[in-house]
Parts: sequence; C-alpha cells; structure tokens
Amino acid sequence: YRAGDDFFMYCNGNYWKKSDLEGRDVIGFTYTEAPGYINQLISQTDFPHEAQLDALADAVTNNPLTEEEMEGYMAPVEEIINKASTREDCIRLFARLYKMGYDKLLNIDYNIVDGVLLPILAPTIYYPDNNNGQGGTKAFAPPLPTQKQLFDHPELTEAYHPLAHTRSDGNDVISILASELGLNPQDVLVSDESVEAFATFLHAPVEEMKGNLADNSWMQDLPYMNPELVAEAHGFLGEYSLGDSFDDWKDNIYICTRYTSSYAFATKWITQSMIEDMEGKCEELHSVFRRRIADLDWMSGTAKDRAIEKLDLMTLNVGCPKNWVTEAMVDFSSCQTMVEAARMARKADMALLFSFLGKDIKTHGFNVMLQAFKSLMDLRTFNAFYQPVLNGIFMLPAYLLPPMYDTDAHKALQYATLSTIGHEMTHGFDANVANFDGLGNFRNWWTVQDRMDFEE
Repeated sequence: YRAGDDFFMYCNGNYWKKSDLEGRDVIGFTYTEAPGYINQLISQTDFPHEAQLDALADAVTNNPLTEEEMEGYMAPVEEIINKASTREDCIRLFARLYKMGYDKLLNIDYNIVDGVLLPILAPTIYYPDNNNGQGGTKAFAPPLPTQKQLFDHPELTEAYHPLAHTRSDGNDVISILASELGLNPQDVLVSDESVEAFATFLHAPVEEMKGNLADNSWMQDLPYMNPELVAEAHGFLGEYSLGDSFDDWKDNIYICTRYTSSYAFATKWITQSMIEDMEGKCEELHSVFRRRIADLDWMSGTAKDRAIEKLDLMTLNVGCPKNWVTEAMVDFSSCQTMVEAARMARKADMALLFSFLGKDIKTHGFNVMLQAFKSLMDLRTFNAFYQPVLNGIFMLPAYLLPPMYDTDAHKALQYATLSTIGHEMTHGFDANVANFDGLGNFRNWWTVQDRMDFEE
C-alpha cells in the first residue's frame, strides 16, 4: 500500500491482516489501550488527601461527634454571627461566611461576556413581605442553573444583565455583598428576580437573619459531624441539599478535592517539554486548518474572515493549567475530624472559583474547565474535547502519553493519533456550535448566504 492511496492500510496493514480480533470489532488500538494505561499511572500516583479523607470519613461513621463536641465546632461560627448588630452587618455576614466555605448561603456563578468571566450573584434565601412593609420568615429562592447547563444552553444567560442596568433597592444589597466578596459591583450580573429578592434583606428582622445564618451554617456541617443527622440537614436545605445519604455528602467533598488530584497526577506524569511538543503539533494543525478555511470555494470573504478570527482566538489548553491555584489545593493532614476536612475542601473549591472571576477565558480556561466540570471529570480522565463557550480545545494528559501519543514514535504514527486535535478544531465549526463567535458569545456571525451554503 502507498500512503497516498490508502493511508490507513499503509500504517496498519500488517496488523490488520494478521491480528485475531477474537470476535470483537476492535482490539489493541490506542482508544482501547489508553484507559488501562492511564489507570496504571493512577495506581502509581500518590493522592494523600484522598487517603486522609477516607480515614476521616470512616472515623466519623464509626464514632460520630457528641452534641457537646458539635457545639464546640460551631461555637466560633456562632460567635461571628452574634457580633452582628445591624442589617448591614448581617448582609456582610452572608458574604463573609460564604468565603469561609458555607457555599449554600449565596448563589455565585458566572457568564462569559466578550471573553471575560463575569460573576452572577443571586440569593439562596429571601424574606417575603408580610404585608406591612417589613420582610420576614425566609423562603428559599430557586437554585441557579448549573454551570454546565449555562454552557450547554447559552439562551439561559439572557436572563442576566449588568447590575448597573437595574434600578432597585436590591442594588445596594448586591453592592455590599460584592464588596465583601472582593468583587467589582460593576462586573456583577443579576436577574430582575434576584435583585428584587435581595431587596427584601433591607427589611428583614436582624435577629431572624442571624438565626437563618446560624441554622444554615449548622446544616452544612451537621452530616460531617454526625452522619446519622443527614436527614435533618437534607430536610432543612431542600433543593440545596447534597443528598439524603452520608455517601452523597461525602462524595461532594471528594469532588471539591479533584483539583488537588489533578495537580498530583499531571505534575507527576506531564513535563513542560511534552506540553511544548504537543503545542507545536497543535499549531501546525491550526495553520493547516486556517489555510483550508481560506481556500474554501463556497464561503464568502466576510465569512472567511470571521471564521479565521474564531480559529485564531481558539485556545489550545494542553496537558494541564499553566497557572495552578495553590489556594485551591487541600491537605487534610492537620484535620482531626471530617467536618474540618469538609470546611477546608469547600473553601478550596471556592478559591478556585474566585481565582478567575472578572478575568479572561484565554488565560484561565483550563481552571474554568476543572471547576465547572469537577463533578464529571478531572485530569485523570481519558478525554479531549472542544468547549464552545470557552472557544477552547482541551487535551487532557492521556493525549500526551503513550499509547495516544509518543514523542519517540515515527512521525506517521504521531500524525495518525493527532487526528484528535483536528477533530476538536472542527467541532468549533460544526452544526451544534456554529453560532458561537471567537469570544464564546452566542451570536450569529454568518452572512445569510454563507449560512445557507454551510447548512447545505
């Protein structure tokens, strides 16, 4: 076989003719070998924080904290709450306790606007007007869509707009919260409903707000102090609960530590030279893709310019983040109990979120991905993908390692396995995401005729 006639058989012909597939469609190719290889590397990697968490979870399951011990752990939190004397004090406490790791007190997410990650702020609870102009007796606000839902359904983000575009007493509450959270109020995105809900904080009784802050803090920690009380926390938090079993709550803490696991795995097996080699290959394919767009005979010059602009803005996130967030790492060696570990993990996950709020996707895309999809994957996962809202390709470590890629292999084999990169670049222009521009905005950048020709 000659390469120009049948490249597949040129590379694989001898294997194809001689191999016994043992009744299967495929055997021995990179996609079937790679997961097993990655699992071997995982087994050779130390994840001390996971072992520490296992031990703490077993300890609290077998020996729950007593009521007196639980009160001792919550006393410092209650002391902070009890010092509040005004409504503004209480409003600031919502943000202050959130930063301490009590992440069920506020809803904080983000939307990408012109390449910048702008925070979305919404309440978890509000204080309905009790018909005399004074708010009281809290109610739970509907949860925000998950970040994955916002990524997958960009139309949902149309509900959010800059705080400056609203006129409400709730603006004052949001400005106080943003300031306490270390966010620029001018960057904050809100919905009309969330602004009105925040306005009810200005009329809520101080003692009721303090009581709600204390109750919510207790309920977030309760299952990690005594697993037998999960049902009580689940009933109190409702839609905001992590689940109705201790395993559900424990799993959430493991999820919050995946960034640390990613760091341990990537820094052990991925070198800077491997990243640079793969980035070089990505740039080669990028230049070919760019030239092929320019050579299309059906696309107008206007559409080509916009397509090439999108391609040039496409980020190539290879291997692991260049800017690891040390505050998002966990080490449970100093923790005596599961509740201490839970607080540390929640706070670390929050640090990762706040590390990129108000910043650009081009620099922080890898950390955004690891935070947004932490319940689904980390850098130990065998995956590569394109994300339209980030306009980024993500090549996880498996794609820099044998058998998916080998710097010592013949170039013919290297380029055969590198089809993944071209595949992901093409996703930036497929039917599902053709309406996203180079900055991740959901907008139509096509001319009418070009769009019709594209569909055809």
